[in-house]
Amino acid sequence: MNQSNRAGIMLLYKNLSKKTNHDSSVTTVPSIPNAEKNPKEIQKWVTNVADIRKTKQPHSVAYSKPMPDIDELMQVWP
Repeated sequence: MNQSNRAGIMLLYKNLSKKTNHDSSVTTVPSIPNAEKNPKEIQKWVTNVADIRKTKQPHSVAYSKPMPDIDELMQVWP
């Protein structure tokens, strides 16, 4: 990712950061001047977001009790 791409860097930073930051200055999406005349910039931003989402770790769940065995779950009901 290009270091001069501020929007991409901010999205990447937000994705990698473990802390949730509700500061509006961090969560704003930058605008593209004359966007209707600059589809390459729009496509570049969409590609950056897609690339970041591909590398994002899936959410994990911590269960309070152990899950039942799959063989036990697959038994025929009476």
